[in-house]
Amino acid sequence: MMNHSLNMDHSSIPLEKQAPSSPLPGMTGVIPPTVCLGHVGIIGLSGRMGQRIVSALEKQRGFRSILGYDRAVISDKSWENMVFCASLDELFEKSSVVIDFSVPELFPHILDAASKNPKPMVIGTTGIEPDVLRLIDAIGRRMAIVVAPNTSLGAIIQRWLAGKLSQFLPHSYDIDIVEHHHRYKKDIPSGTANALADALIAAKKDQGLDICAGQTTSPRQDGRIEMHGLRCGHVFGMHEVIWTGTDDRLVLGHTVFSPHIFADGAIALARWVMNGQKPGVYGAEDALGLTNLSCPG
Repeated sequence: MMNHSLNMDHSSIPLEKQAPSSPLPGMTGVIPPTVCLGHVGIIGLSGRMGQRIVSALEKQRGFRSILGYDRAVISDKSWENMVFCASLDELFEKSSVVIDFSVPELFPHILDAASKNPKPMVIGTTGIEPDVLRLIDAIGRRMAIVVAPNTSLGAIIQRWLAGKLSQFLPHSYDIDIVEHHHRYKKDIPSGTANALADALIAAKKDQGLDICAGQTTSPRQDGRIEMHGLRCGHVFGMHEVIWTGTDDRLVLGHTVFSPHIFADGAIALARWVMNGQKPGVYGAEDALGLTNLSCPG
């Protein structure tokens, strides 16, 4: 049996300290280096990702102030160069762009505040229910929103490649998604794994694939993507898409070495979404210019 493996292992890719000349490293679309984020609102400010975004912002500069809201910490005083807002309404009113890494159950309140003061927004929260995603689509008619379950450059490219590769492989190949995260991650499967599955289903829409998460069927059923999740250790994120045929196997993998890559990516997406993007709901692939890019053939 032949075994083909394409792995994209990423350590943290630092962006320039000043506003970068492109939304993400390697991106073809260009943002003028003078673009400033202005007043950056962070929802989930006291969480791990919120603090990483603050640290990355302070290294990169290119902003005026950091505002934040967190259900766990509410204060009207400055704290480590950050100002906590007493409400989501206040955060959206004062922010130029909003980055969200909070929890799914907060989203009805987030969208209510956004509807009163629409601002460009990056949503990194995962595990959002379908009915709330429909509300995001509705409010996207009034503001530009990037929904990105994974903000690392390699993961964005992996998702795009997964859809493209799947178009070339025959229906006889079994498809599995394996994801591995640290023991404290709450949602399973991960948002990235679900996004990978969505890309595969879209690529194989004529096949009518469905998803089986959390269990392995035996004997294997046709037309099914099986998803396998691990929660152990301190792994920041590993995702593999595996196509297995009778005579060979193709593996498309991405591994994160440092969580700081998520913060850098979220800030880069924020610069892109506030740089004149029209109202609408975008994916990170749009920021990379991958949406209308076809594989050479």
